Amino acid sequence: TIATGPTLEVGNLPLDCRDPHQLTRDELLYYYARIINYAGLKIRSRTRCVALLPEEGRVMAKVETSLGEEVVWANKVLFTAWYGKRPLSEVVDVRKATVPIYSGFRSPTELAGKRVVIIGGGLSGYEYASSLLMNGQPVVLLARHQLRPVYNNPRFKALCEQTGSRMYDDVSGILIEADGVSFKREGKRQCMGCDAIVGAMGHELKSDVLRMMEQAGALSSNELAELRNAPSPESLLWAHPDLSGEERTRLAHARRPDL
Repeated sequence: TIATGPTLEVGNLPLDCRDPHQLTRDELLYYYARIINYAGLKIRSRTRCVALLPEEGRVMAKVETSLGEEVVWANKVLFTAWYGKRPLSEVVDVRKATVPIYSGFRSPTELAGKRVVIIGGGLSGYEYASSLLMNGQPVVLLARHQLRPVYNNPRFKALCEQTGSRMYDDVSGILIEADGVSFKREGKRQCMGCDAIVGAMGHELKSDVLRMMEQAGALSSNELAELRNAPSPESLLWAHPDLSGEERTRLAHARRPDL
């Protein structure tokens, strides 16, 4: 499922957006900025936590900043950054690439006027494509498996038709060439020229964060092993296409440790 405006609202503060079913990154960031100001939250950017040391009912967090290492004390710590973006190079041969490759973008204006190919047919691919389509920009999306049901959203399909965009699923042998992308589909290799490639290969567990959680005593070695071996709802989609989305989610959660 895709989160809509009402489901993302915090503290009964309305989320202003053009379309509650096609939220943009900028709309969400603007909304979160309002939440931060309203609640008086302290936000520290460019600060990386490198160690957590529980001491006498509190937690000492060692962090790295542009000014060096600091120590921050807290009563409680909530982990929210377990995952990082999976590099496109893990799945696609990029050695011959001369076309710029993006792991994402802050605003669709960064790619304005460019012929864009998105590689990945999951939720991140859907979000990147929606962001560009809503600005009237055509895109080509390549998915190695069947597209998720969300791509059948009538609004999304209408945007694809109006912009002349194309979505290809069940492709294989994706190669990034000197001036674009080639791939196999239905036994034939096709070439697609482009000016920019956006990788949307989903996310993977961040080993450094998991090690830190283990050192802090938040997770045991057995729980970490279960986390690493647990399938995601996305991987179950390809392994069990006969199951519904809710069934795959329940199965994925059942294979994870109860935290």
